[in-house]
Amino acid sequence: MNLNKNVVILFVIAVPIAIGLRLMYRLDDPDRALMERSVSAIAAKLPRTVDSMTTQTGVELGDHVLRSTYQINATYATDPETIAAFRKEALKQACAGPDMREILGMGYALDNVYNLPAPRGPGQFEVLIKPGDCV
Repeated sequence: MNLNKNVVILFVIAVPIAIGLRLMYRLDDPDRALMERSVSAIAAKLPRTVDSMTTQTGVELGDHVLRSTYQINATYATDPETIAAFRKEALKQACAGPDMREILGMGYALDNVYNLPAPRGPGQFEVLIKPGDCV
């Protein structure tokens, strides 16, 4: 399985979320209620198929965290080296996108949680990208 291809595909879902938040509810407006309504609008469209092995099952707004949850329907290695490589590629993709950089610049972290099936799971791993990670 090509790690770079999977990261690109998995982050395809994050860009529409960022665009939706930005265009629908003006991300420059710090009003928490607007952010919550935009996340609710995105959540209403879930579950959403990202690719042949990934479904986005949730999105929520925490305390300055935009969290997306995904179900992986294929076995995926979760050793520390693989997760580190996955995070590195995810960070590269997020930092390259102007919408993601805007969200990060507003002080929001991007938290992507991936749930895995057996035999490697059930379990999960997380890719957290914090404001300031893109340098």
